[in-house]
Amino acid sequence: MAADGPAIAEAVGRGAAIYVCGSVQGMAPGVHAALAAILGETLLEDMLGDGRYRRDIY
Repeated sequence: MAADGPAIAEAVGRGAAIYVCGSVQGMAPGVHAALAAILGETLLEDMLGDGRYRRDIY
């Protein structure tokens, strides 16, 4: 994800939504950390509130 960070940030800036599914014990924390590094925690929290960042974590 880090290598694609600029593309992810650009897509989010244009209104993209992000959906993450997976294990809380596996990839989910790493994906969240990568997105936080790319977008910042504040934007992720805003996206959660707007329904543009959704997680199906089990």
